[in-house]
Amino acid sequence: MGTEAVAAHAKLIVLGKPGSGKTTFLQALSLQYSQGENQGDQQTRLLPIYISLRHFALAARQQADFRLELFISQQWIAHGLTQAQIETLLQQGQVLVLLDGLDEVSLADSGEVCAHIQKFAETYGANSIVLTSRIAAQEYCFRGFTYVEMADFDDSQIALAVYKWFAATNLELAAPSESAATGLAKAEQFLEKLQYSENQPIRELVATPILLHLACLVFQARSTFPNHHARLYQAGLDILLVRWDSARGICRDSVCPDLTLSDKINILSRIAAVMFEQGKLFFEKGEVLQVIAEYLRTLPTPIGDVEALWLNSEAVLRAIALQHGLLVERARDVYSFSHLTFQEYLTAKHIVASLATAIALP
Repeated sequence: MGTEAVAAHAKLIVLGKPGSGKTTFLQALSLQYSQGENQGDQQTRLLPIYISLRHFALAARQQADFRLELFISQQWIAHGLTQAQIETLLQQGQVLVLLDGLDEVSLADSGEVCAHIQKFAETYGANSIVLTSRIAAQEYCFRGFTYVEMADFDDSQIALAVYKWFAATNLELAAPSESAATGLAKAEQFLEKLQYSENQPIRELVATPILLHLACLVFQARSTFPNHHARLYQAGLDILLVRWDSARGICRDSVCPDLTLSDKINILSRIAAVMFEQGKLFFEKGEVLQVIAEYLRTLPTPIGDVEALWLNSEAVLRAIALQHGLLVERARDVYSFSHLTFQEYLTAKHIVASLATAIALP
């Protein structure tokens, strides 16, 4: 359990795919600790503070001061604490510092942010720190921290989330007397139809919280899953490629200005098709870079220099893995698609596009 990991490790880094629930986890910790939960019979209760590292980096850049303790002081002074009280809390280790979204910090600021997090952890070592980041952004190694990873939902967690989702949604749509029964019935229909053999690909997708939310939205409107799953897969890609960051106002660093959303989808489709044709679910980094390099050569302004082309290919791979979570590094320089369903869908998309191009040729 996540709360048990926090209790067992004073310094914790939580890694996870996009939409895996990292932010929700920290917000839940903040709420629970502020209410005195999960602290057992400890004499010293921890006071939580939730910090979006993206917002911290922006404020620190404006002030030209990346000290985390300064940012914490500014937040708490605004809520009535004195500087002396804040220093006492930090010195006595009474604070649970929740740092969210290291991957959302710009490349220009990431070095400063990481260095000052490390310095804060060593200066105020008695406090507990939980930091979240996407898996692909774990390049900086923090000393004294324990690394854990957000697991996918298992069947029982999927069922629990589905019941809660439909209960909450129908509370808004139906009269109070009807909402509980309506939500329960809808959830049971969802879980029953999810077990149908033709919906096996959807079962794989809904192990990720954000994609489970998407499936619930579709089912809420239709009371069934779409006959053509391609629409659901396309919606899932749209969330991971565009909407998830856009909805939270996150603008990622652009590694290749000429690379459009369509280019990213084409690159992913080519990777999927090439590896699928070779019967590979897991593939070496070099194989992926070769596919990306071949595509970059076809851009209107191709990169002529071989070394520059390879460096750009590595940057594109890192960006796709970090920003969108569709490719995941399962082991050192070994990648796979986050969901087999996406590899199959993108392979089919590539085949259709290739056939359409062949038919259009004179």
